[in-house]
Amino acid sequence: DHGGYREGRRNFIEHTEYVNQDDGSKRTRVRFNLEGPYGQAFVFAEVSKDMPSGEFVYILVQDKRNGQVITVVDNRSALLAKKLAGGNEEGMAALSNLLSGGKK
Repeated sequence: DHGGYREGRRNFIEHTEYVNQDDGSKRTRVRFNLEGPYGQAFVFAEVSKDMPSGEFVYILVQDKRNGQVITVVDNRSALLAKKLAGGNEEGMAALSNLLSGGKK
């Protein structure tokens, strides 16, 4: 590149790897810029090694003009519920029953 401007040549995406204190899972957070015909935004996303490939803990988009945050995917509460239920099917069924008020 030698100091010139080349569109689309930066392949590095800012990311942070850490171990989640709540469930002990290894996670990766990423942040990148998004630009389109209607404006610019930041994208924040997080994946967990404990989740299937292609699934996200969350994906959030923040409009650079007004700061509005749009939630695309947010599985944080589902992951917490799974941890509270002990991660087994019986616990998940009991928690689901409790949250639905006993309705099926």
